[in-house]
Amino acid sequence: MARPAIEAEGLTYDFGGGKGVFGLSFSVGEGEVLGWLGPNGAGKTTTMRLLTGLVRPQQGAARLLGLDCWRQQPSAHRALGYLPGEIGLPEAASGRAVLDLLAAMRGLRDRAYERSLVERFELDLATPPHQLSKGNRQKLGLVAALQHDPPVLLLDEPTSGFDPLMQERFVEWLLAEKRRGKAILLSSHQFPEVERTADRIAVLREGRIAALRETTFLSERSRHTYLLRFGNDADAAQFGRGYPGARVRGSTAELEAEGSLNPLVTALQGLDLLGLQERHQGLEDAFLQIYAPEGGQRT
Repeated sequence: MARPAIEAEGLTYDFGGGKGVFGLSFSVGEGEVLGWLGPNGAGKTTTMRLLTGLVRPQQGAARLLGLDCWRQQPSAHRALGYLPGEIGLPEAASGRAVLDLLAAMRGLRDRAYERSLVERFELDLATPPHQLSKGNRQKLGLVAALQHDPPVLLLDEPTSGFDPLMQERFVEWLLAEKRRGKAILLSSHQFPEVERTADRIAVLREGRIAALRETTFLSERSRHTYLLRFGNDADAAQFGRGYPGARVRGSTAELEAEGSLNPLVTALQGLDLLGLQERHQGLEDAFLQIYAPEGGQRT
């Protein structure tokens, strides 16, 4: 992995009642995206607040580009672009006024990068923030957080409210930023965008890292799920008797298979098969398999 740009060592903040984060240790290198996954209340947002220096850790340390997030907060902030899950925008006459205010506060003179984001996400700068739709407010929040082209990004549900076109543009932009060498911590319930962009996946359970692994493990999994639709219930039942592990319901059957499909083809001979659908097990399946043993619930 490239030089760590985001580092957490034993990061702990206990709210009581089992809520908080406990002993988190991880890093994100330059040019890397770490997918930060977990159900609501698992500690994803608390981790990001500790990394921004908005919350002081009770134990452990958090660093951005080697800068202590709490003790060196002003310097760390200059390197940081943080998009929170709940966006609060200044009251202003327009989106343009919001960006002008933040640029002045940052002492930002070169705004070419900001203009590229406005164009990419087709941001409406004429309308006051409180009159924007959810998706357009999200776009304004994204540009406001990133207008200074920071090398470290903390993104908490960044595409909330985006339509499919904007979600695709976001993925393309994120991949381009990764190629530019940015370190990105991405928290999202949109599993496809995480699967397409993240180099590694971390799954949080009750404030602790339950799994941390390379995203390539998804492509290495050879197990697939198949849904078969038969012309009648009898053929489906016959298939179920001849193919162990198949789950038959009426005229349909579902099964998991890995490796050669020859046994499946053999079991289908002579049966009236109307359709077969394959579903590759992706990040959502892996997340549920990691989480389920401890009784986690998807939220």
